[in-house]
Amino acid sequence: MINGCAYCIEMHSDVAMKHGESAQRLLALAAWQESPLFDARERAVLALTDEVTLIADKGLTVQTY
Repeated sequence: MINGCAYCIEMHSDVAMKHGESAQRLLALAAWQESPLFDARERAVLALTDEVTLIADKGLTVQTY
């Protein structure tokens, strides 16, 4: 979702669901910071994933590192 690649979203969503992830949580990824569906550990991973994906544009914050 971060890089806007439709192929990536479709492929990774399909794999995630085959491994037991729910459609509800996949849809909630667009607003993971506000969603109660993710715990503290998952939020940390999602923050890191967001920043690493966009590292060329924004770098990595000390807080996330």
